[in-house]
Amino acid sequence: MKPQFGRAVVGGLVGTIAMTLMMMFVAPMMGVHMDIAKNLADMTGSSHAVGLAVHLLNGTIIFPAIFVFVLFRFIPGTALVRACSGAEFSGQCLRFW
Repeated sequence: MKPQFGRAVVGGLVGTIAMTLMMMFVAPMMGVHMDIAKNLADMTGSSHAVGLAVHLLNGTIIFPAIFVFVLFRFIPGTALVRACSGAEFSGQCLRFW
């Protein structure tokens, strides 16, 4: 099965929205403060809105493009295993960025 960039973008958008909502509402209930948009805004020296836009751009376009055009051919397994591995790779990139 060959990956489709459009479907990867939709999946990236849904995943980014879900993770953003989890960081905004669930993490504070656990006593953890997670604000990726603020961190990105601080890194770029811009406003919170720009940081949120960069966060959405990363999760919706950049990471799905890396998965579809680079990683998909190197990750073994079924489509589900490949997608989970690609998502883990994206998370690790953000962790060490």
